Amino acid sequence: MTMEGRTHRLLLRAEVRDGTTTTISHTTEVSTSIARIQLDRPPPVGTRISIVLSFPKLLRPVHASGCVLAHEAAAAPGAFAGVRAELSFDNPADRQALEALLARGDTAAAARGVSLRGLVVDDSLIVREIFSYTFRRRTRIGPASSIDVAVDAEQAAELLARGQYDFAIIDHLLPGKSGAELVAAIRAEPRHAGLPIVGISVAGAEARDAFLAAGVDLYLNKPMEVIDLCTTLQGLAVKEPALVGRARKKILVVDDSPMMLELAHDALEAAGFQSFATSDLGEMGRLLEREQPDLILLDVQMPEAYGDDVANVLRGLRKVTVPVLLFSILDEAELAQRAQAAEVDGYIYKGAGLNEMVRRVKALLGEEPA
Repeated sequence: MTMEGRTHRLLLRAEVRDGTTTTISHTTEVSTSIARIQLDRPPPVGTRISIVLSFPKLLRPVHASGCVLAHEAAAAPGAFAGVRAELSFDNPADRQALEALLARGDTAAAARGVSLRGLVVDDSLIVREIFSYTFRRRTRIGPASSIDVAVDAEQAAELLARGQYDFAIIDHLLPGKSGAELVAAIRAEPRHAGLPIVGISVAGAEARDAFLAAGVDLYLNKPMEVIDLCTTLQGLAVKEPALVGRARKKILVVDDSPMMLELAHDALEAAGFQSFATSDLGEMGRLLEREQPDLILLDVQMPEAYGDDVANVLRGLRKVTVPVLLFSILDEAELAQRAQAAEVDGYIYKGAGLNEMVRRVKALLGEEPA
């Protein structure tokens, strides 16, 4: 059977727009022609809808048009209803991105990928055990993969302070701080920019709204098909086909804005680079030594020092030879003067957008004409 006709059980974020109403939910199954989407209040059969599918580090946001083909009742006790929608793509690149994800899922199911490190935060011992067991026994993650568990937000914060994770699964109803409060704290920490976070709960719409406001990538009602979530996340262990066979070039982004760090990180990762982001100059120094980036993006206006002064030290004292770009919202004329005085390789005006940032980075690294 072709990929066109076969659906994959993947839980992707689905933003469904029906006229003036936008609902954020998730797929339960998807192909390049059909999507099954959980919806509490499905629009009538025949309704035209627009859909944005995404999942961090698996699928950049892709836009599709849809038509509701059928309503689907809950298939089992505790399950949730939804719709079956036909998909079509105006932009061939969006269709190709989804095709690549489906191929990646097939690869993940057939062979072990690289090792993953996950964090599960839930005060229920049996829920923590279900996730840990399912990942280890029923998915094809690398042999050195590990699942750390925490019973509350405080314990989770300690684990997050000590290490980096490939994904986090967080319950909302925790002792002390809620799961949504924990997510908000994670999103405010630049070192965890781009971390895929899945929120889960029995609290329904109240938990969903709190989680989405805090910045989760995906919200799932309990009970859920744990194997489907594990199958989705195991795709993180498989290299994207476009990246197989070549090492990803490393980009270091230094900026005091958590939002800009996250946006730049995600844009660079989606473009095929390995991105490291920090707002701390001490951490910048450690990343320079440990990761040896191929290019550095420096914000100009930072609390500790101006970016062009930092660039002067990198060039003159630390003998950094890789391309350095100033990255700022300052007036372009001032940016040009600062870049020239600092003897860096140029500047990027933030107002030009992330696409221009990626284009300039590619041009300096010889991956796209200047």
